[in-house]
Amino acid sequence: APTASPGTVVFVCDLAPQLTETDLRHVFAFYGEIVSIDHIDEASGGSALVTYTTAEAASEAAQIVHLALVRGKTCRCLLWSTVEAIWATMEVGQRLQVEGLDPKIHSLGLQDIFALFGTILDCKVQTDESERSRGYGFVHFAEKDALADCRQKMFHGNLSEAKDAWIHTLQLAKIVMQGNRKKAQERLKSCYKALIEPIEHLLAKEQHLIIVPDHHLWMLPFAALQLPAGSYVIESFSVRLAPSVQTLMQISERREQISQTSSAAPTALVVGVSSFAGHSDLNLQPLPSVPFECKGVREACARAGILVQQLVEDEATPQNFAERCSGATHLIHLASHGLLEQQALVLHGNSVLFPVDIQALALTAKVVVLSACHTGRGSVGADGVFGLTRSFLVAGADLVLGTLWHTGDASTEVFMGMFYSHLLDKKIAAHIAMQQAMCAMIHETDASGKLKWRPANWAPFLLVGSVAPQEKVKQWCQWR
Repeated sequence: APTASPGTVVFVCDLAPQLTETDLRHVFAFYGEIVSIDHIDEASGGSALVTYTTAEAASEAAQIVHLALVRGKTCRCLLWSTVEAIWATMEVGQRLQVEGLDPKIHSLGLQDIFALFGTILDCKVQTDESERSRGYGFVHFAEKDALADCRQKMFHGNLSEAKDAWIHTLQLAKIVMQGNRKKAQERLKSCYKALIEPIEHLLAKEQHLIIVPDHHLWMLPFAALQLPAGSYVIESFSVRLAPSVQTLMQISERREQISQTSSAAPTALVVGVSSFAGHSDLNLQPLPSVPFECKGVREACARAGILVQQLVEDEATPQNFAERCSGATHLIHLASHGLLEQQALVLHGNSVLFPVDIQALALTAKVVVLSACHTGRGSVGADGVFGLTRSFLVAGADLVLGTLWHTGDASTEVFMGMFYSHLLDKKIAAHIAMQQAMCAMIHETDASGKLKWRPANWAPFLLVGSVAPQEKVKQWCQWR
């Protein structure tokens, strides 16, 4: 057991054997000053203790690195105080052994499913050497009552029959968009009635919403919530999400510091990968519209007087991205495939970009656009989603545009074209540019006069963060 305060110590396990102390320091130093890193399983390199100078740094590391992929393995990252709580309750029946898991459910999905019943101290899906699920795992609850409730509703821990219903309960975004148009409208209106209608009287004079969702509400497409009269929220308000008010303050303070020290011409980085032959194990389909999408972004930047660098196809490697991204002061656009379970962006060859890699970058870009599927997803906790969008905020971006679910190649190209037309050609703020793009798709019709796009086509896009001045954020805090 460590001698330091349990609140400042992080226990990290299930690490790749080849990881060294230098590798661990590269991952964990981003969250605060490290006192020491001690391997406690030298034979396999599988676990270690990371001690910070502050409890805040340890807590942030435990939240973000937990169940993240580090060198191809999903590691677990727990505060030592959590480990002590697990030991204290190991014999009183708060750990549930789960069998019959769908192979597509990994540790993050398992955590999301069982978080419906109560606070989870630890969970894991057992995997083989290739990170493929073995179909079983465990969940350790903080409360015994939560486990009892879970046993009753989850058929004694076997998910083979109940998995679809409970997975869909978690994936609120997918639920809202499933079924026919009438059923989807009923769900959208129901969500509006529960979440927005109670505060309608406070929004009469407002045009912009910044929403700090709680827990799994991060998976809800707020822009698509439907008013009783039939219009969507996005037609009345621009919509941005934020992990917390404190995050907004930090972004504003950081942007003011950058503005005081930088007067260079605006620059952008455009990254695109459309062919994935090097990822044969992932069975990824080509994205034929990516070259046209990237070309459109480059041309829009040129019209706006923004200097553009590009990394396309074989140039789009993690090393090249890391070297070029810090030079993009205005915009980073990345178009490729996003991997849901791995929380990663696919680059050239067999390389991918993980959240821990992104957090180590030093970004100054105002806007990062992740034109890929599932980039707004991740591990859901009380402080929001810890995944790709949050990682780019941590690395220095003000705003990150991501997606909640699979986005079609054609609809993504249309949305991005409209978004950049407003953002760069008309020089409209990003949240309003997104609102205008969505509204245009809502009302676009085909040759027969029928609506061309459904909410499933435009609603997955979400904007996280803010570029509001610090004083404006303080006013929001006082209003709140």
